[in-house]
Amino acid sequence: AEVEVAPLTITPTDPLAKFLLPVPKTLPSAGLEILVPEGGTLPPGNTTIPLNWKLRLPPGQFGILLSFSQQAKKKITVLAGMIDLDYQEEISLLLHSRGKEDYIWNTGNPLGHLSVLPCPVIKVNRKLQQPNPGGTTNGPDPSGIKVWVTPPGKRTC
Repeated sequence: AEVEVAPLTITPTDPLAKFLLPVPKTLPSAGLEILVPEGGTLPPGNTTIPLNWKLRLPPGQFGILLSFSQQAKKKITVLAGMIDLDYQEEISLLLHSRGKEDYIWNTGNPLGHLSVLPCPVIKVNRKLQQPNPGGTTNGPDPSGIKVWVTPPGKRTC
């Protein structure tokens, strides 16, 4: 069976700014490499790297920005990486260096990984549960739905 591919729409935030499209490293890659548009230096601590593009995801999908294992070995991690359907701002990589020395990268280096996944759907008694757009997460559960996840092999009390 042929798998249907939903398109991602990428638009530059500034038509004059340099930007590089995320690309798969190989054809069967599970995600896309995020290539940085400019070289730079990451000192110890947190640094935000603007990518100069916005991402429009297909309905029912979300994006997650992740670190590469090679970076993790160098004590470089991607922080804050969830991209929801309603996020309309410029995409940036928030990197954290736990190293003692600066981490240097060149234009076009991959510094993150973008995976696009289906949004979770919750059904109770075969009925799709809708989110409560006016609700807050403080206090009692606004949706009236409580969901417990029990890992395989674990017993509930």
